[in-house]
Amino acid sequence: MVKRIAVIYDIHGNAPALEAVLSEIQNCKVDAIVVGGDLAWGPQPALVMERLLSLRGTVYFIRGNADREVAGGYGVEQGLDDWIAEINRWCAEQLSSQQMDFLRNLKDSVTLTIDGLGEVLFVHGSPRSDEE
Repeated sequence: MVKRIAVIYDIHGNAPALEAVLSEIQNCKVDAIVVGGDLAWGPQPALVMERLLSLRGTVYFIRGNADREVAGGYGVEQGLDDWIAEINRWCAEQLSSQQMDFLRNLKDSVTLTIDGLGEVLFVHGSPRSDEE
């Protein structure tokens, strides 16, 4: 059972913002962290992934739609706009093979038992879709 949890979503490759949030989380003495997706789609994908993968303690990761697209090679052939496909491609090119494998293997959801709340389902979007 978890008593204190930090939940962060939509980092979007923003390393300075991630560092600021992680600094605050460290001050809060949490039992666990949930990282709810959309990790590397943005200006500093490799740096963000490196930092997230270095986290110690209990950390749960969930796949977001941007993670799915970057790791899965989603482009115009899947119906995405040209500019989104280009960003997906650029982000994927910045990541190591280990980071790409990590993104490919993220779970769709995590359920945790939280003291005072009971079972809580964490997803990116909704339980039906990571885009809702």
